[in-house]
Amino acid sequence: MATLYNDESNNTKPCLIKTPKPIRNAVYNPLDKPPKPSMLLHNAHDRRAVLWLVLYAGTTLLAWHSSPYLLFTPLLAYFAFATACITHNSMHCPVFCDPAHEHLWRVALTLGYGHPCQTFLSGHNLSHHRFTQTRKDPMRTSKARFRWHFLNLLLFQPLVAGDVFRQDVRFLRRSPTVDRRAYALQIFPLVLFRVWTMWLDPLRAIALCIFPCLFAQWGIVTMNLLQHDGCATPAPGERNYNMARNFVGPVVNYATFNNGYHTIHHFFPTLHWSRLPEEHVRLVRPHMLPGLDERCMARYVWRTFVRRGGRVDAQGRPVKFKSAIEAEDEDWTAEYFAEEPSDASDDAKSEASTPDGSEEFLDEVVELMLEKKEDGEEGGALSPVKGKGVKMPARSVSPEGSAPVRRVGFEAKP
Repeated sequence: MATLYNDESNNTKPCLIKTPKPIRNAVYNPLDKPPKPSMLLHNAHDRRAVLWLVLYAGTTLLAWHSSPYLLFTPLLAYFAFATACITHNSMHCPVFCDPAHEHLWRVALTLGYGHPCQTFLSGHNLSHHRFTQTRKDPMRTSKARFRWHFLNLLLFQPLVAGDVFRQDVRFLRRSPTVDRRAYALQIFPLVLFRVWTMWLDPLRAIALCIFPCLFAQWGIVTMNLLQHDGCATPAPGERNYNMARNFVGPVVNYATFNNGYHTIHHFFPTLHWSRLPEEHVRLVRPHMLPGLDERCMARYVWRTFVRRGGRVDAQGRPVKFKSAIEAEDEDWTAEYFAEEPSDASDDAKSEASTPDGSEEFLDEVVELMLEKKEDGEEGGALSPVKGKGVKMPARSVSPEGSAPVRRVGFEAKP
């Protein structure tokens, strides 16, 4: 867990999260406050998330055996969207203490959300949070450029879905440590459930299972448009207080498990959702533009996308893009994994596997030791001592062959 320390403190424990001065210079860190534990859960507030999923399953079962079943579709669409919000929170902050229970929980979220929740790791946590609104963010809002802003609201999710999927596949192929079994154990029950419901009754399956999940996927991605469009683009590693729009009304945040508080979530992604409102007031609101606090999401959508049809930033100015045509995505996975080595000769591969000139380097070490012995000093084991002893040649390079390495001197021990 990352901890913030006062700059004047002698504590040298590293801070895991780069913070702006208003937060870095303070001793207070919201992540230091312990959660309210429960018997099975990390945080007792997650009981409501579990209850929502149980109500979702019960409502689906009731609707399947009811007539007319279409009356339940709007309610199930909300439950699916709420499950998408719970999935987002759970992938940042695990819910259950036991790993087996957490795995079953994610399988249940996958069935309710209609998409493997493990994809949040690559499509959201590793890309959007680190490269917000840049070319390495496949969900950046600049991809939606219809003149009629209402079309941007409707079509933003279809516009970015393909790019997100391609980056997810590239991440799975390149990562040597990703848990592919977790992906498989979430996809298999989802496919089995879809096939089973379609076999029982295709129309009911579409109305009660497939459509609510499609709405959930559209809704959770469209919230990214609402919260980032017209806001500042933070530099890499920077926390910009104007990077996101926050919907602070009690109704929308109760329904979405506080997903309206977006800036503080970007600052502390692992902070539990139940603490986002108080920390937003404490750490974000005093420094942000007042126009980035919206109390009602519905009024914002009506004012921005329907009534005006205009696209403005937090200060009411028209949004302007840097280029007339949206640039291609950059591969964000390259920031985590090295490029695959190209075909080369055996000599080139052997040179890449060991430091260049390592044999000559060791020969010079031996010669220097023999010279010291001839001068009357006793030779022996080599131990590294910075700035003392025998001066070593600084000709070798790193094992990757990219940057020179400054070697530490050695001295002879008796």
